[in-house]
Amino acid sequence: DDAANDITRIHLPTQAASGAAVFVGELLGRVAVTSNQAEISFTGIPAGYDWIEAQILGKSAAGEHAIQVTCNADGVDGHYKNVFLMTGTAEGHSTTYDRTIGWVEEAYPSPYTLRITGYDQTGAARTITATGMERKDPGLWAEWHFISWENTADAVTHLSFAVGGGNFTAGTVISLVGYRNRWLRGLSSVAVVTDAPTGGADGDLAVDAVTSKLWVKVGGAWKSVALT
Repeated sequence: DDAANDITRIHLPTQAASGAAVFVGELLGRVAVTSNQAEISFTGIPAGYDWIEAQILGKSAAGEHAIQVTCNADGVDGHYKNVFLMTGTAEGHSTTYDRTIGWVEEAYPSPYTLRITGYDQTGAARTITATGMERKDPGLWAEWHFISWENTADAVTHLSFAVGGGNFTAGTVISLVGYRNRWLRGLSSVAVVTDAPTGGADGDLAVDAVTSKLWVKVGGAWKSVALT
C-alpha cells in the first residue's frame, strides 16, 4: 500500500524497510485552463530526474482534435517518428511522422499520461511514451503512442502541448512531474515534531503531531503531505 498525494505526487511506501529506496515525484508545473488556450508550455525543465511525466486531462471545442507534443520548440513533424496502437470501439495501428499523443473533444475529458525517460541525455534519440483514452459517444478508444524524437544533440528542457486545429478549453489540466530515486529511512525512525522540521538530510522523515502532516526532505527541502 502507498501513501500518496495527487497534487504533490509524493509517494512513500507505508511499510518501507529501513533504508528503502523509492521513486519520489516532484511537481515541476501545473496548468489549469479556464478559457481557450492554444498551447500549454513548461520551460526550464531541470536535469537530474530519472524521468519526467506529463499528466493530462484534456478538453477541446466541438469536434475531435489531436494533442501534439513539442520538444524544445522543434515543431517539425519529420523529426518525430510515431508508432500508434488503438483498441476498443475501433482497432488499428499506424507508423507515421508526427507529434500526436492522443485526441480530445468537447463532450468528455480525455486522460493521458506521457513519460520521457532519459530526457536530459544527449547522443541518442529520446523516446516518448503516452497512454490514455478518448471517450467518444458511443464508445471508448484506448491508445498507446511511442514517439522517437530524432534530435540527438539536445536534452529536453522545454515541453509544450497544443491542440491541432483548435484550443484547449476550460477543464483541461496538465501537470509535469519529475521522478527520481530517493533513499529513505524506515518509518520506524520517523521523528515527531510540533512545527516544520529544519536541518536533516535528504530522505529524513518527520510527523507533525499538531497538523498531522508527514514531512520528507527531498532535494534539500522539506515537503509535506497531509495525513488522512
